[in-house]
Amino acid sequence: MFANRVLNLILGISAFVVVPVQIVTTFVLGLLVSLTFGLLLLPLSLAWALLFFPMLALSWICSRASPFRNVIGIAFIPWVLVTDTFVALIPSMGELESRASKLMLCGAWPFTWEFSQFLLRKLDLESSAPTSVALSEIVNRMSRHNPYAQRVVMRVSAGQDLDSNEPMRKTLPDQDIALQDEVQILKEELAQVRGDLELLEKPETVFAFGGMSFEGDGVPQDYVEAANWFRIAAEKGHSGAQHNLGVMYENGQGVSKDPIEAAKWYRLAADQGHPGSQNNLGCFYETGQGVDQDYPQAINWYRKAAANGDVNAVTSLARLEIRMKRDEYSEMVSDFLDLIDDGTPLIGDSALLSHSKKALLYAIRWMIDHYEAELDDCTHQELREKIEAILPRFSYLLTHLARDWHHIDAGDRDAINRLNQFASFPEWALALKEKYINEDKSLDQALDVTLQVIADRVEQAKAAGKETAQAEVEAAWKVFSSRNDQEKTA
Repeated sequence: MFANRVLNLILGISAFVVVPVQIVTTFVLGLLVSLTFGLLLLPLSLAWALLFFPMLALSWICSRASPFRNVIGIAFIPWVLVTDTFVALIPSMGELESRASKLMLCGAWPFTWEFSQFLLRKLDLESSAPTSVALSEIVNRMSRHNPYAQRVVMRVSAGQDLDSNEPMRKTLPDQDIALQDEVQILKEELAQVRGDLELLEKPETVFAFGGMSFEGDGVPQDYVEAANWFRIAAEKGHSGAQHNLGVMYENGQGVSKDPIEAAKWYRLAADQGHPGSQNNLGCFYETGQGVDQDYPQAINWYRKAAANGDVNAVTSLARLEIRMKRDEYSEMVSDFLDLIDDGTPLIGDSALLSHSKKALLYAIRWMIDHYEAELDDCTHQELREKIEAILPRFSYLLTHLARDWHHIDAGDRDAINRLNQFASFPEWALALKEKYINEDKSLDQALDVTLQVIADRVEQAKAAGKETAQAEVEAAWKVFSSRNDQEKTA
């Protein structure tokens, strides 16, 4: 029934075009038929047969497979529309009632077969059979405001031939349903369809469909289908869909694995504040996956994700900051090692250092603290041995730098340069030793830088939310602070 209502709505709209054209075609084609002595009727009749009989056959199939009637009916509406227009415009389709019956055969689609049986008096409209009831409703709708259609129904119901000169002996029964009611029903159905389409336009709905396909929630799990739904929602600006699509491109789920495409969707979601995408984009910048490796950019995105509540970003941020510090401090220590590669001076000129003495002391102390922490967590024997071999070297560098490297007065530089050719202090250089070498002062410097490293670890532990690590570091700080106060008092 729905297919028939849609057809009738379309036919009603097309009538605004067909009726004015009908006046012209009736005159022109009528003139041509007269001029050809009726020979033009043959190809026109053949054209009608080619249009009508396939439609009749499809309607017969619908009568045998009623569940598919609406599907087939909707699909072949264009064919029926062409056939109806042909009947309306061609003047050779019989007398008024005959032409009206042909138009009704088209208008009854997809019940054309049943209406043809009615015309052949093989089907009773007043029967209680479902097909008869449905056809009766369609016939009543077609004939309600069409007198020629009413004449067709009355003559067939009375057993009379169409276009007969006999007076009609039967009248149509009164109708209970007004045309306005039929139009209202069709409007409501169209409004429902329009509402469903509007619902599908909402990115939240499309995103939910993608989630159902991805998880297999109520439907078979299908990553390809999920990716298609997510893409539709992502292109509409849905940050969750953009993030999920990025994950699928990163992992190759339902799409080809493509880190560049993954980074693209992560960035779109991250720009909208999606914490998961901000964290993942930071990871991409850290590893150089899908983008150029860029630690500062990685730190930037990790910080944004952490601020938005992503717990993984908090850990990643702390880890990358430690890594960047390790790389920076390793380079500083390496420069210092290159400086003393030819020999350790008895008194070093801090002006020759690549960084300030204080910064270099901090870097060495930080490296010692870092490797001691790694040693506590390390279970690999070979790696433990390497760390244990490195730590004494760093401790020596810390002591040597704190005790032996100083700001040299300009008047002492020549003597210092000559002194550094010796392995120990000669008598003439004892005054220089007494002036620059101060064990207590060097110890204070080493303790101060140790306390500073511990203080920074406390702040880092607070930022990362590691209460246990914070407590351990603060305990170590108290020990060092107490020892430092005692030594200064002494």
